[in-house]
Amino acid sequence: KVLAILGVLIMIHSGYSAMQYRAYLKIIDTPDEPLPLDICIESVAAVIICAVGVLYWSQPFKPIRTVANMAQKSYDMAQGRSDFVIFGHRGKCFTDATKTT
Repeated sequence: KVLAILGVLIMIHSGYSAMQYRAYLKIIDTPDEPLPLDICIESVAAVIICAVGVLYWSQPFKPIRTVANMAQKSYDMAQGRSDFVIFGHRGKCFTDATKTT
């Protein structure tokens, strides 16, 4: 959590520095100058620190392979999909027509 918050604070500082530099450029009438290298490096470092902080803040990753999860279930539990059970199908046409109910 600390890394993510620190990254956000550094990002806010670099944004403020960029705004201050742009205001300075307007005062001296040269608005087409690029940002200084230190502000660019600070911005990139802030993004990297935020990304690392969010990765450590999040829950641990689950494995991509389902072997670990499926090893705990039986075959019937794993293949039992009630979504695909359909009772209103054409199988009733194949019943014996001679039977009277």
